[in-house]
Amino acid sequence: MKRGIPALIAILLYILQVDCITQCKKTTACSCMGDKGMIDLSPLASNGGARFIDISATSGDHFSWNPCKPFTEKGCKNVAACQIQNANPPAYFSIGTQDSAKFQVNKGALTLTYSADTFLGTGPELAPNFVRSAIITLVCDKTVEGALKAVGEKPAKSGKYLMTLTSKYACESTGGTVTVTYSLSVGSILVIVVVVLSVVYAVAGLSIQRFVRKAEGKEIIPNLNFWSSIPGLIKGGVLFTVRCGKVSRYDQI
Repeated sequence: MKRGIPALIAILLYILQVDCITQCKKTTACSCMGDKGMIDLSPLASNGGARFIDISATSGDHFSWNPCKPFTEKGCKNVAACQIQNANPPAYFSIGTQDSAKFQVNKGALTLTYSADTFLGTGPELAPNFVRSAIITLVCDKTVEGALKAVGEKPAKSGKYLMTLTSKYACESTGGTVTVTYSLSVGSILVIVVVVLSVVYAVAGLSIQRFVRKAEGKEIIPNLNFWSSIPGLIKGGVLFTVRCGKVSRYDQI
């Protein structure tokens, strides 16, 4: 039993790790093939302009984006994403074209990145080539159709504009339609097994220590040395899980 608990914890940590996406190979400008299935944003695409239009950021700028198909919004012509700069009058800049779309995975976070060459100023001496990028972090949530949050430029003056899309279409799917199911997955079943075995271990171990070995105080805890190392294992697991989620989704920038 002493060797069994580390094995159970290893299984649990493995379950946490496999939930993180590790790759997503581009198939179109708005879809990619991941570890478990296809991510396809095409249901969010609009035919008559941007699906997400003039989304405000804390900087005062606004951003528009349309998956799959180019759109035009005043000074932004045939773009995937547009920055409406907070000025008087507002200035419009392309921050990405559909053909520049790239899917990337870093620390469990999936991003869709666009880029575009833009020019600043009006005269040749004031018009350096300046690359602007839209970096959209894709967050899977099977209860949300599609919600876009604009973070803005980060770092400042980098030309990188961050956004987050939360959508059921950002989830990996093996079929053409994303559906919400409530059946237990293999991972869920394994977690239940681990919990049940842990309870059995605790009850049996405490009983043996107390009534058979006549242990008292903290010595009643079976495999005390192992359990003393648990905080370090939990810390490592939590740090890994956080890096796969929302807290670290911009670490790759």
